[in-house]
Amino acid sequence: KLKYPKAVFFITLTEFCERFSYYGMR
Repeated sequence: KLKYPKAVFFITLTEFCERFSYYGMR
């Protein structure tokens, strides 16, 4: 049972994907 809402997980996933894409381009 997670204490954090799904919104927090979604934001974290979005930022992770953004960083991954940024380093992936380089």
